[in-house]
Amino acid sequence: MRRLIRLLVRLVIAAAVLRAVATAIVRFVGERDDPEAEDFDLLAVMDGRHFVSRARRLRGGRIRVVAGGADVDLRQAGLSPEGAGVEVDVWLGGVRLLVAPEWRVEVDAEVRSGESRVDVPDPGTLPPDAPVLRIHAAVKAGGLEVTTRPDEALR
Repeated sequence: MRRLIRLLVRLVIAAAVLRAVATAIVRFVGERDDPEAEDFDLLAVMDGRHFVSRARRLRGGRIRVVAGGADVDLRQAGLSPEGAGVEVDVWLGGVRLLVAPEWRVEVDAEVRSGESRVDVPDPGTLPPDAPVLRIHAAVKAGGLEVTTRPDEALR
């Protein structure tokens, strides 16, 4: 019984140390998470992130997740006239992007030991001048979801 208690104490201490290191990494690397900015850079390490963009002319963004998750809502943003690009890197975690249904969404995802789900309107149903959002994703042991469904809206 004592061995089990020692093991549990060591696991709790190790988890606390890893969490402290993850927090230090996020602070050191830094983020750009101004909801009004034309671009953003988010990092979630052993943590969850929630971000809502309200940029008038969103140009792009970057989302990096390591053993965590990120919910990113872009529906309130307007895309720049030349479109926008979002780079997503996921390792042992998940990212959910909520996009506007009137956008043409192009997803290029390289998925290893994970899953990618894209639930957006067929580009053929959109007007030719619809704003374009390009998503390039690398997912390793995790998941990516891109959706327009309001019932899956982020709170």
